[in-house]
Amino acid sequence: MKAADVEEILAALNLTALADTYAAEISYGEQRRLDLALALVGRPSVLLLDEPAAGLTLEESLALAAILRDLATRWGVTVLLVEHDMQVVFSVCDRISVLHLGRALAEGTVAEVRADKRVIEAYLGSEA
Repeated sequence: MKAADVEEILAALNLTALADTYAAEISYGEQRRLDLALALVGRPSVLLLDEPAAGLTLEESLALAAILRDLATRWGVTVLLVEHDMQVVFSVCDRISVLHLGRALAEGTVAEVRADKRVIEAYLGSEA
């Protein structure tokens, strides 16, 4: 891999300033972005992520979602993720399959899934 490719990945994940820092010396959120950077080495066409926002603050989760959306759009990477944070899911995904207790509950676009009464009951709750 060329140094320019590494620099591009670090820049995309807002890690450039930490390039000379040991992983053990950076925050948990930065470590999660570093994990993602390592997964992007070699420019995969598909990125499989399991709970990428787990343990992150709300701010870090939303920033990660924006990064993932940008990667998918700008780099043409297909992102397949398993995630319980519905804000992250809604921010990143074009199509969503919702599972509940091991069974398919709903599938569709963000708008379709967000409006599905079964999804609201199981995961989103009501605003009332």
